[in-house]
Formats: sequence, structure tokens, C-alpha cells
Amino acid sequence: MQQIEAKPSGEWITRLNADVQAATAILNQAIHLPHAVVSTVNICVSSMILVLINPWVFGLVIVFVIPHILVSQLFITKPMIRLATKVQESAARNVTDMNTLVTCADTAILYDAQKFLLRRFEESSLEIRRASMRIQHRRAIGSGLLPLMGMSGYLVVLLIGGGWIAAGDMTFDELTAVFQYRGGVLTASMMLINSLVNIKTALAGVKRVNETMCIGLEE
Repeated sequence: MQQIEAKPSGEWITRLNADVQAATAILNQAIHLPHAVVSTVNICVSSMILVLINPWVFGLVIVFVIPHILVSQLFITKPMIRLATKVQESAARNVTDMNTLVTCADTAILYDAQKFLLRRFEESSLEIRRASMRIQHRRAIGSGLLPLMGMSGYLVVLLIGGGWIAAGDMTFDELTAVFQYRGGVLTASMMLINSLVNIKTALAGVKRVNETMCIGLEE
């Protein structure tokens, strides 16, 4: 009872709903852990086939894929736990303000406090929007990097592959197959990045569930 009374009702509503849903999403929602495993397998299989076709082309593909993954991990995925926690905390305050606005309506009318409660609810709603937009901004950066890396790698492979075809070191059929499996690596890499972003976002819910259940990290 002491622990329950220590937090407002909106905090508990958020922890017992949104946080639990985020925690369970890691295992049973799309573009989370299952798709991260599938994309990793896809990258490995497509890379092995590219190595068998032409090791030099595989090197060209990796030169453009690895930086994309590293940049996404450092600048997009890494801050997601902190940003998602901020969203959950803002949502808890917003639910508390909404609950107060509804349950204390009679008291607010009696003391002429409707404008005060509405202003608090508006401020907490705007805070959720600002926190959510930070996450969407990070996701947009990741989505913008894919066409840049994809088209750059495509042009490099096309130019070098065309030179090899002209020199007789590669056939057009081999170049077509290279583009096909390169697309598999690129698509799987993007799926892996999106899965890691979603997993990091969901880990904020896991962290708050552990706090609610008083569960510490294993050593």
C-alpha cells in the first residue's frame, strides 16, 4: 500500500498498461526480436552467396552497409531507451492530469479551477508530443540514410561491374545476380536496424516494469 500510494494514479495506469505492452512486444510484435534474428540470418546467407560469386563485389557491398549500421547504432538506436523513457514519463503525467480533470470536475467547478486543470493537461499533452517527435526525428534520419547508402553502393557496383564485364572478368548474368543478393543484404540490414530501434524503445518498458516489480539486474 505504501508503494502504491507513493505514485499518482496516472503513473500506475501507464506502468501496468503501456510499459507491460512494450516489454512483451520484444518477443511477440513485428520488427522486434524475431525479425532481428531473421534479418541477421538473411544477411549471413546473402553475404555467403556474394562471396562465392565475387569476393571483391562482396567487399564493395559491405563498405556501404557496415557504415550504415554503425551510424544507425551510434546516433539513432543508442539514445532510444532514454527517449522512450521520457515518453512514458510524460504519458504518466498526462494520464494523471486527465484523471484529475475527470474525477475532480465538481471540485474544480466549485473553486473555479477548470482553466488551471485544462492548462496542466494541455502542457503534459504537448510534452508527450515533443518527446515523441524526438523519437520520430531519429527514425527519419535512419530512413534518410538508406536511400543515400543504397544508391551510392548501387552506382559504385554498377560502374565497377560494367568495367569488369568490358574486360571479360564478369558476365552480365553474374552482375544481375550480384544486384539481387546485394538487395537482400541491404533490405535485411534495414530490417535489422529497425528491429534494433524498436527493441531499444521497448527496453524502456522493460526497465520500468523491473522498477515496478523491484527486480534488479543480474550480475
